[in-house]
Amino acid sequence: MKSPFDKSKINEDDLKGLFKITLEQARAEGTFLWHSFSAFLIANSILVGFIAQMLFTEKNDGSNKNIIYILSGVGILICVLWFGTYRRRSKNYHFRMAQARQREPEGWHLIAGDGYQFSEGEIIEIRNPENKKVEWERYDRGRGFLSFFDSKICMSILISFFFVAYILILFFFHR
Repeated sequence: MKSPFDKSKINEDDLKGLFKITLEQARAEGTFLWHSFSAFLIANSILVGFIAQMLFTEKNDGSNKNIIYILSGVGILICVLWFGTYRRRSKNYHFRMAQARQREPEGWHLIAGDGYQFSEGEIIEIRNPENKKVEWERYDRGRGFLSFFDSKICMSILISFFFVAYILILFFFHR
């Protein structure tokens, strides 16, 4: 569905206010994304720590086996919830940023212009006060191994790491 928003029907002062509100919403969504991601990361780290302590203590006589399996199952459930929450929060953030690009006043180039190009990996040229060219580069998508790693992929890899660890514990650490 196409957005019914039309900049041409809003006066400039109202557009600036709407843009400010939209940026605040995008900032809040970004904060929610990072806070929820951090909460799940902490929960998983603590859970893995408990499991590792039970697995690798000298007094591990196998009596903790059922508890380890239950905690691994809980960990898998937490990972599924974590990934779903991350995807939903990430989409909300990108939606709010798209709204900000749409509602940015003409000629500002904060979100819709340079900011968006920079986030997409393009090199942005900015002149400093001495009129010397300064290039800003987020990362080079076109070359090498590091071009693979943007934040969305790294976060998904981290979630997958915990998920795989719990699966390995379930299937390979039985005695």
